[in-house]
Amino acid sequence: MYRIFNVLIESNIPLPELPEIQAGTPSFFFVLQAPSSEAGLQPQWIHHWRDHDDQITISCGRIGDAYLLRFPDLADFYIARQGTAIECYPAAGTSGESIRHLLLDQVMPRSIAQQGAIVLHASVVLIGGKAVAFLGDSGWGKSTLATSLHEKGYPLLTDDCVMLTQHAGTLNCIPGYAGARLWPDSLAHIAPQQRGLTAVSHYSSKQRLAMPETEHLPDQEIQLGALFVLNDPAQSTMAEKVTSEPVSGVAAIMELTRHSFHLDISDRKVLAMQFDALGQRVKAGLPMYRLSYPRRHVLLGEVQRVITGITLHDSTGSDRT
Repeated sequence: MYRIFNVLIESNIPLPELPEIQAGTPSFFFVLQAPSSEAGLQPQWIHHWRDHDDQITISCGRIGDAYLLRFPDLADFYIARQGTAIECYPAAGTSGESIRHLLLDQVMPRSIAQQGAIVLHASVVLIGGKAVAFLGDSGWGKSTLATSLHEKGYPLLTDDCVMLTQHAGTLNCIPGYAGARLWPDSLAHIAPQQRGLTAVSHYSSKQRLAMPETEHLPDQEIQLGALFVLNDPAQSTMAEKVTSEPVSGVAAIMELTRHSFHLDISDRKVLAMQFDALGQRVKAGLPMYRLSYPRRHVLLGEVQRVITGITLHDSTGSDRT
């Protein structure tokens, strides 16, 4: 049994990326079927997520009162309607690392979000005792930026997923699990002396960097200090400056919606509940900024100074350059 976010998952295979828990009641049950298993699942497709080349990366469909998440040529994940039971039917040749990556970084965040939680596609570090989150699409530099801050002494809490919560007017978050996933060039520049790296999946050259100093933190809520929305790297290739500006109101809600995990995007009840929750968090004074900078490793020091300056010293929300 293991912990991800603030829930427990029981698994028939080891999940070494997660902290193991000795006691408690699991909310999720995961079963990996043999590669030769034939699920025979014929879903009614709801939505297809595509990459920048318009290739389908994830498909979601319904099978009766359950869901199917298909990762083409990799695996099918059958998810019970309430999200508590998850079965994986892998394609032949899909590695164990790939199955765990899909489960922890895609299936679990979407299953938890389907229950009404706000789960953001974000990397999070701890600065001044508060969580600082970075939102952005895959490949926009969240992990690189968060790991560079970690190497400067700011603990990295989670690499890709965080749950956004609110209690008594305080905005908080719960990290998914510790660790970072980096491309070889980023590793070579940011953490060249690291050892004990493991493969993220068989179809990617990314490496997983363990964070033993934060991976066993309790599943407690951490106050949110700031949230930075990263710009599209393609829009800043010619820029020379590092800039930030506050994001609020409708624009903030739209950014949070865009970078939230979803399972069934046709479930109006769940979407309305999440949209209302996002509005409440923005109304409560969510400290959000849009961060623009050229994706060059030599500029990471300046980017770090802007982030820590805003987080530790700037409470006015004024524009910075």
